[in-house]
Amino acid sequence: DKYSDALETVEIDCEARLPLCKGACCTQPFVLGAQDLDEGLIRWQYGDPYVNERGDDGRCVHQGEDLHCTVHQQRPLFCRMYDCRNDPRIWLDFDRRVPNPSLAERPQLPAATPDEGEAPEAPPQEANS
Repeated sequence: DKYSDALETVEIDCEARLPLCKGACCTQPFVLGAQDLDEGLIRWQYGDPYVNERGDDGRCVHQGEDLHCTVHQQRPLFCRMYDCRNDPRIWLDFDRRVPNPSLAERPQLPAATPDEGEAPEAPPQEANS
């Protein structure tokens, strides 16, 4: 359950970093979980079933013009668990707030390598009864 208090979510002060990173994490494609699909709120790509929908600019369609998430309270498990702190595609130095300068050159992140910025494996989801 993505709303479980037992779920270890990542706590990052995104508000303070948005002016620097521009919400680059919101450009990543990921597969929605069954809970997201059942809730019917998070949009996905019809041509690539169950992958979060992104606009022509490569950003999640739920990222508002102010860069904030418009579905934050119901955001997918991937978004809850994603940790950008050690993702070199976003930060050269997270603690010193030094973003990767290539963020200004491209609208979306390149694919992650296995050791970069991946969300931890989600716990298995039980089938609805």
